[in-house]
Amino acid sequence: MGLEFTGGPHDTASLRGEPLLVDEVVVGRVTSAERSPTLGRAIGLGWVRTHDAALPDRLETAPGAAAEVVSTPFYDPHGGRVRG
Repeated sequence: MGLEFTGGPHDTASLRGEPLLVDEVVVGRVTSAERSPTLGRAIGLGWVRTHDAALPDRLETAPGAAAEVVSTPFYDPHGGRVRG
């Protein structure tokens, strides 16, 4: 799933491998994270399982960091920039 991060460490590489939690229950892991200069925010990917029979849309991760599930691709989802 696509993730957008708020808060947390300035070095997004340290988010890689961090658990994703809902109500202090581990429901997944961050598989990749990086700062996007184009989008001006930290983005990444992770695997997430259901919690209470639903996919969560807000997750907690590294101390002081949160992640929101977002759709991918993160930039130019309709391909307008590629097609010119």
